[in-house]
Amino acid sequence: MTFDSELADVGINAIAEILLKPAGLSLEIIYLDRSEGEEANVHHYGPMTAALATIRLLYRPYAFYVLPAEHR
Repeated sequence: MTFDSELADVGINAIAEILLKPAGLSLEIIYLDRSEGEEANVHHYGPMTAALATIRLLYRPYAFYVLPAEHR
């Protein structure tokens, strides 16, 4: 971890490593942060292939939203 990491990144990494990974779950965060381009940035945490399920969060500046399972 570097000193320029945001606090949210530290918290998300902790949740992914301590809670989700041992349970066989993965985390996907879709960032809508006004970056250039037509596609949203997607970051994956944990095993994507062997995961029992994936929790998807939509991130907009200053807020996270849980997406329903059928969203993709």
